[in-house]
Amino acid sequence: MKHCSMEPAMISLHLVSDSLSLKIDDGQLCSRWFSGFVCAHTLPVLYEKYQDQVDEFLCNMLGLLQNQYQKLGSKGVLSKGKARKSD
Repeated sequence: MKHCSMEPAMISLHLVSDSLSLKIDDGQLCSRWFSGFVCAHTLPVLYEKYQDQVDEFLCNMLGLLQNQYQKLGSKGVLSKGKARKSD
């Protein structure tokens, strides 16, 4: 398995919980608590079962993001010292 510079377990659980979050109206607080309860009890079990696959996927995504960031940096999109002309 490829070594990532970030803590894979923390990234994995955070990204999975964010991607599984449900869009619920503010009035449905009970549903949010229930969703949180379900995620809190199922995600650790699922992560333990599929830890290698999740870590590999996240390392691949991290590498892809770093590659895109480098491309933007090489094109000068990320440089801070340039002033723009205002009309």
